Amino acid sequence: MKCYSELEEYFDTNKIEKFKKMKDIEGKHIKHPILYLIENSTQESKYNTQKAFFLLNDKDNNYFESKKKKIENEKNFSNINGYLGEMRCYGCLLDVFTDNILVNPIKTKKDNQTADFEVVNKKNEEKVYIEVNTKQCNGNESKRFKNSRDDIQKKIKEKQQNNKNIRKPKVDIYFSCIAPFGVGKNCIETNINVIQKIAQIKKEKNQIPKGEKGILWLDFQSEGIQGLLNLNQVQPLWYNKNYGMFSGLIWYALYGKKKLPIFSSTQFNDAYKGLRKSYKMEHDGLFFQRKDISAAIISSDKYALYFENPFCKEKIPIWFLEGILNIPQFYYEYSIMPFPDYNVKKEIKNRYKRIKDLSKITNMNF
Repeated sequence: MKCYSELEEYFDTNKIEKFKKMKDIEGKHIKHPILYLIENSTQESKYNTQKAFFLLNDKDNNYFESKKKKIENEKNFSNINGYLGEMRCYGCLLDVFTDNILVNPIKTKKDNQTADFEVVNKKNEEKVYIEVNTKQCNGNESKRFKNSRDDIQKKIKEKQQNNKNIRKPKVDIYFSCIAPFGVGKNCIETNINVIQKIAQIKKEKNQIPKGEKGILWLDFQSEGIQGLLNLNQVQPLWYNKNYGMFSGLIWYALYGKKKLPIFSSTQFNDAYKGLRKSYKMEHDGLFFQRKDISAAIISSDKYALYFENPFCKEKIPIWFLEGILNIPQFYYEYSIMPFPDYNVKKEIKNRYKRIKDLSKITNMNF
């Protein structure tokens, strides 16, 4: 793995001290996003951001300095996370597209109804537009996590003080669970929150020009979201022999449709009959709602994945698909893409049928 300059090297000491004193004006985030990346983030997210900073500083310094200035002056931490998500996306695109492929940032209009980047094939002037959305932790959950973390740190200090005079002190393990998209009354409601929040991303804003090829780039690398993406969640179904059948929440958020059965620890044994209440999707997934989007790319700290929208007429060209295969953390085997020759629409229909067939042999009564 190539080494890049540490994030703190891009900001002078006074700026770092300023970040330490700053509080989010919305109260949604624990600390300044740059400090979070330096001190608390996963090594992968920190590395991805450092790499993006290096590439942007080298290949598009005007853009880099403009975003850096915004980060230094912005008081809303959600906006800063948005800038960082755009920078990681731009850096990733610059890294994999070279020679005859140009990557250009698009100037934001006053009404904000523009894509963030365009990727242009110089040979035929074909364009793919990129719209970036940085997913962020639910504000209440961020506060709950902060309170829980503070409580754990207090307990640790107390234990350290008490263990000073103990010859063989014992080891205590503390952990805290959060629901980044909002906690429900039970696990089913919490799962539905995940599906709904992803499915509703920018539903109200169509930033892709009408009739053009466009990709929604979903950044999952901000505070509270890192580590959320488990590869099981991008599959329509996954099974655990001890806990039963589960639905992949991200797959449902993208490809799900109203009334599609959802599995949550669903058993296929009569002994468990009535153990879990059955439920269905109450709304359509993102691709049903946003037929102007050709595909979605999910970029997390450890994975990059591509998902084609089978309901959009504008298809992403092969030269773009070949390019994203070069993303270092790209997982082709977990992506849904028409490469080299794959009927995505037929595959999704087969998945719907399998889900409905499985629901008939469980205690779900659909």
